[in-house]
Amino acid sequence: MKKIILLVFVIATTIFTTQAGLKRVGYSGAQITGVDFTSLQNAHDNAGTLAGDTIQVYPGYAGGGMLQTKRLIVIGVGYLTTGTNANTNLNVLATQDPIDIQRIDYNNTSSAVSGSEYHGVTLSFGLSGNIGTSINNITIQRSRLVNISQFSSPSGSINNL
Repeated sequence: MKKIILLVFVIATTIFTTQAGLKRVGYSGAQITGVDFTSLQNAHDNAGTLAGDTIQVYPGYAGGGMLQTKRLIVIGVGYLTTGTNANTNLNVLATQDPIDIQRIDYNNTSSAVSGSEYHGVTLSFGLSGNIGTSINNITIQRSRLVNISQFSSPSGSINNL
């Protein structure tokens, strides 16, 4: 009986401690310590930001990029939200300005960033150093990919971008 109780305790602890967190960048409402940040890099580097967490980027974001070393989901307001061919279903915030992330850098990251996702942003990627044996399954949706740049002859490969 003790083993069953211990097993139930271990399973319950695992379930409640492995939920992904949400971080906000550029949020204009009431600030919450450990949740709200002024830059992507600050949100990424925070000790409370774990692999698999979501960073939601708001129109108050002042720009800039990040050196990414863990799997994250980055979500903005959307791209192509105004104009003749606009997808107005994306307009969930008062503003329709796209979120511009100047650059996401993968530098000596190995496969730790595999499975990352970017939704509703304008972004560029920079690759440098040993990016690892393989980065896999990077998802970019409802976004504008400006370019992918290579610096310092990166080694490794990216599959399923």
